[in-house]
Amino acid sequence: MKKKIWIIIVCILLCILGISLFFFLNKDKDENNVSFEDNLRNNGYSDNEVSIILEKVPSSNYDSILDLGYDKSLIDILSSSNYQENKFNDYIEYYVKNKDENINDIITIVNSGYDLKNYPASSLLADLVQEKYYIHSNVARYLDYGNSVDVDAKKVISMVNSKADLGFYSNTYDSNLDDGNLVLVNKFYHLKEDYAPNDLINLSGQYNKGANSKMRKEAAEAFMKMVDAAKLENIILYNMSAFRSYDYQVNLYNKYIKRDGKAAADKYSARPGYSEH
Repeated sequence: MKKKIWIIIVCILLCILGISLFFFLNKDKDENNVSFEDNLRNNGYSDNEVSIILEKVPSSNYDSILDLGYDKSLIDILSSSNYQENKFNDYIEYYVKNKDENINDIITIVNSGYDLKNYPASSLLADLVQEKYYIHSNVARYLDYGNSVDVDAKKVISMVNSKADLGFYSNTYDSNLDDGNLVLVNKFYHLKEDYAPNDLINLSGQYNKGANSKMRKEAAEAFMKMVDAAKLENIILYNMSAFRSYDYQVNLYNKYIKRDGKAAADKYSARPGYSEH
């Protein structure tokens, strides 16, 4: 009798063990593909969408897919010709922050390789990162300027890279004189008061009709050659105003200020030292 009882007890224990083992082995069932597929379908994904997800998403990212619930934009990301599997996490992170933005812009921005996750997605930013002369350290200024004016990304890049977005005569620098005749002078780069080339020559006769007749030797020789060639085709060219000394620029600028006021003068006349003359 006791033997039978022990047999019954052992059988019951074995049944309990078997049931426990069954549940233990299957408690993580949703981690395999079959269970993952079922979860996707339960979330609303069609069979075709499930196939796309299984094909394009690394298995290590399945949990993040389930966390999204059903999201058609996920399929748009995965279906894009520019989708890169190794950037999946970046796409999702950036998309979650910019759900109302264009998916193609989001993909373009992520694919650029620049760290832009803290900048809102936009068509302007997507266009900027594709420009040849994009400088990542300038991105905040690109966006500030681009969002304030109605110009394309190429113009935004040009204006910001040349510092024109900062306003004339701000953040100015001394012009570099180490490249011979190649000297950049504008409303951001200036020459000092004592600057004077040592190779100035006078233009005379048919080459000049202005008061400022001095020009650097290389430029003067090229100018006279051009004038001579043009004359053969009945085109008359002559200099009106070449090199202007710093003192001349001071007098001219002050005259314009006296006549029209400083704000108006700054619109058509360069300040002393900033003149391309």
